[in-house]
Amino acid sequence: MKKQGIFLTLMLLAVTMLAGCNDMGVIDEPVENTKKSMVGVWQLLNYNGGFTGQSVDIEPGDVTITFAEDGEMKVDKQTELQVPFPSGTTTYSFVEIERSIFTGKPRRVLAIGTPSPWRMYYSYTFQEGMLVLSEEAYDGYSYVLRKVR
Repeated sequence: MKKQGIFLTLMLLAVTMLAGCNDMGVIDEPVENTKKSMVGVWQLLNYNGGFTGQSVDIEPGDVTITFAEDGEMKVDKQTELQVPFPSGTTTYSFVEIERSIFTGKPRRVLAIGTPSPWRMYYSYTFQEGMLVLSEEAYDGYSYVLRKVR
């Protein structure tokens, strides 16, 4: 009986410790801070992934993406390249999704376009002055952008 009590106590302690270490996949940074980091002019430098796993470098300035404070996104292209977005203006926002393909957990993502079946969702990270957008889609692409203004 005493061994069962010790075992039960140790199991409860282990479960409590594991629960405390659990990362729920939700970004702690407030949307306002993320938006401030996102606002500006970015150049697409590379895209990679997809079914083929290709990695393509883009000449700086060939594809420029501007995120405005009001939620407007403008894409300017000096090339025929159709990734990551067509030329023109659309909207962006931050939304919570129930399950990220990367973590399997809830996550805040960047939503490009107005709500519709064609709206695209991207996980985002800021790494060493770069913005990395990763499509929330199996065999999707990742896009590496550098802020220029």
